[in-house]
Order: sequence, then C-alpha cells, then structure tokens
Amino acid sequence: MYASAGIFHVTVTVGDDGGASGSAPATVSVITPLAATQGLAQQVQLFVEAGAVAQPQPLLASIDAAAKQIQRGNVTPAVNELDALTNKIGAAVIAGRMSPDAAQQLTDTIHRIQSVLRA
Repeated sequence: MYASAGIFHVTVTVGDDGGASGSAPATVSVITPLAATQGLAQQVQLFVEAGAVAQPQPLLASIDAAAKQIQRGNVTPAVNELDALTNKIGAAVIAGRMSPDAAQQLTDTIHRIQSVLRA
C-alpha cells in the first residue's frame, strides 16, 4: 500500500524453490480514494454507452454522495454510501438493468476503495 498518490517505478522479483529467479520493472499508478470514487462515475457512464447499465441516476447519486463524504474527510459515512451503492448495483442486476459483468467490475472497485478508506 502506498501512502500517497502518484506514479511509482518498481522492480518485481520472483523466485522458486529451485533457486531460479527473475525480475521485471513495472510502473504503478496510485490514485486517491476520491479519484477512484469519481472514476466509478466514469465507469458507469461507459457501461451505459455500452448498453450494460440502464437507469444510472441512482448509482451516480450514490457515487456523488460518497465523493462528497470523502472530500469532507468523513470515512464512515463514505463507506456507508459505498455500501448503499453496492446494494443498488445488486438490485439493478436483479431487475435486469445491469449486466452481471458490469456489476462485478463496479463492486470490485468499490471494495478496493473501501479497503483503503478503512486502513
């Protein structure tokens, strides 16, 4: 976990029980929970354009509410708003307004944001 947002250059090294190892450079982009939450709105819009999400307004309202709580430094309310978003996503899938694949991608992102907020 990185303490601040930014672009970091790392070297990943792996080894096996036989003594062989290998390394490769990688670039890691770290964004803030606020930026990640705002990115959820972009994901929803892309899913709408792709036909994977219908009636996005309730989702976007929860994303906006969560982002506002993060901006204010209110972690617990932000996590709660993201929980509400997860519930809305589940309801949208059941109602046929969201594809299961889109729901999984959004939910995975929400869980990552929540884990950072709770850290």
